[in-house]
Amino acid sequence: MRREGGRYRFLAPELLDGPQDLRPTKSSDIYSLSLTFFNLATLETPFSQYHRDISASNAALRGERPKEPPELPFFTPDRFESLFGLLKEMWSHDPLVCPDAATVADRLQEILAPVLSCAADWRK
Repeated sequence: MRREGGRYRFLAPELLDGPQDLRPTKSSDIYSLSLTFFNLATLETPFSQYHRDISASNAALRGERPKEPPELPFFTPDRFESLFGLLKEMWSHDPLVCPDAATVADRLQEILAPVLSCAADWRK
């Protein structure tokens, strides 16, 4: 299912529960981006335990967030911990905790630098 701004599963809870004309904000975009990063890093759909998007969005409204896997391929334990720490901050509804896009980009570059250099070496 879709609402203005994307699939329910990836929408920030405030967009799901707000008025019909509520538009995405910078913080709701950061929340959605975090779920996209989760999807890319784990190769799993966020809230995969829920088969329907509406069930996943209801879980988000209840305050649930995607479950942290025990490990990720290509990530050392410290990089894994850093990535999930960032995702958890991006899931926050507290604007004092939720990072802005520039901070997310800087932190991702720092977290992914070793992974990307390994990938570059692998291609050679």
